[in-house]
Amino acid sequence: MAEEEQTELDLSPLEEAVASFPESQDSDVDEIEDEIDIEAAQDEEGDDDGLDDLEIGSEKHRVPRAVKEAWSGLQASTQKEREGLKAQAAEQKGAMALTSNFIKDIAKIQNIDSQLEPYKNLTSQDWIQWANEDSEKASQAQIGIKALDMEREKLVLTVERSERERVEKVNQERMHYQEAGERELKLQIKNWSPEKSETLKSVAKDSGFSKEELGPLAYDPRVMKVLDELREYREIKAKVSKRTAMKKDDPTPTPTPRSRSKTPTQGLRDSQNIDDWAAKFDQERARHTGRR
Repeated sequence: MAEEEQTELDLSPLEEAVASFPESQDSDVDEIEDEIDIEAAQDEEGDDDGLDDLEIGSEKHRVPRAVKEAWSGLQASTQKEREGLKAQAAEQKGAMALTSNFIKDIAKIQNIDSQLEPYKNLTSQDWIQWANEDSEKASQAQIGIKALDMEREKLVLTVERSERERVEKVNQERMHYQEAGERELKLQIKNWSPEKSETLKSVAKDSGFSKEELGPLAYDPRVMKVLDELREYREIKAKVSKRTAMKKDDPTPTPTPRSRSKTPTQGLRDSQNIDDWAAKFDQERARHTGRR
């Protein structure tokens, strides 16, 4: 069996062809890939038209993103406001219920007092006589009086507790109002301080406000700004009055300004003819020469 001759491939022509390729082809390929990426990105941007879906009720609208963001912010603000109004309404409802219960309990106490009124002036001798005459009714009356007293005591405790809660709530609301007022006063009135607050209260007092009238207004920025402007006006007025009084008391005469002649000096004018001009010139020269 004849041995197969192994032929060795000559790769030199292929190597020469590869070597003959330009060295810049790799960079050209990179540039082409970059251009493809840029075009893809531009295509993606072209697909984005700046619009977004906005759902209002059961309808969907295609609107600019800025409109959708503004609508979302408005909805959030409205929702927050609604929650605040609901909380305020619930608080007012609770306060009204508390006041209503308070009034009802007071009415019950007054009703019990009216029932007990006939027995208040009975002495021990009266009770003994009544028991001798009708022991059963006298005993029932005493039992009824004790029951009414117990009921009245419970109602009084409830009323006292309600009153404490009401006072505490009023104090908390007043504290919140004052804290909010202090924050606004610091923002709206220059150099606000406790000292300035007392100064403006004095201005209010001088203007006819009583302490009770000014109480709830002392934390109202609108009122305090008006009082601050009034204080500033009074200070300026006082300074002007003091300066005027000092001028009246000063014996030093005020120097009178020297009056200046408004008559223009007669000189040579270009409109004069040559002879008049020469004569005037000679006169002026002679006058000045005579002064020397």
